[in-house]
Amino acid sequence: IGITPFLGRARHFAAIESPADVTLIFCVQDEARALFREELEALAESIDGFTLKMHYFYLEGPLSLEFLRQHCPDLVNRHAYVCGPTPLNTLAQHLLHAAGCRREHIHIEEFVLL
Repeated sequence: IGITPFLGRARHFAAIESPADVTLIFCVQDEARALFREELEALAESIDGFTLKMHYFYLEGPLSLEFLRQHCPDLVNRHAYVCGPTPLNTLAQHLLHAAGCRREHIHIEEFVLL
C-alpha cells in the first residue's frame, strides 16, 4: 500500500533519533483503511518536526488544494513525494502543479490495486 515507503522513513527517523521536517498527508477512503495510522500517530508524537495529517475521502471529498495549503502552507518550497494508486497520484500531481510546485520537486511512485 502507498503508505509503506513513508512508514519506513518515519521508523528510520525514530530509530536514529533524528528530527525531521516532514508533513505527511495520509489519504484514505475511511478509518478502516487507515492501516498503520496508530503507529504513524505515535511516530509523529515522538519525532520532532514530523507532522501527520489524515485526509478521509468519505468525510472531506477528494483531496483539494485548500487542504494541502491549510496543512502544509510552505508546500511550494518543499519536495513532494506521492505514492498511491493512479487516480490519487494524478489528482495529487494536478494539485501540486496548481499550487506552484516545481515539476522536479514532485516525486511519484504508482501502483495498481488488484
